[in-house]
Amino acid sequence: MKEEEPAALVRDPNKDGDFTLVGQSAWITAGKISVHIRLDEQGISVSLYPAGSEDQDELARCYADF
Repeated sequence: MKEEEPAALVRDPNKDGDFTLVGQSAWITAGKISVHIRLDEQGISVSLYPAGSEDQDELARCYADF
């Protein structure tokens, strides 16, 4: 039997529709866009790709230090 990976996002029971990133990264599909969220020691980055073309150049990227 294949072991399941732990969830990258967990629903916040106190906030309707909110999720918490509990891993280092997560992929989310929003319409025709794949959203890649990554945490590292210095901050967070969010990259957007055409859905199904995640191995191509990103459409846009945002990074914030914290």
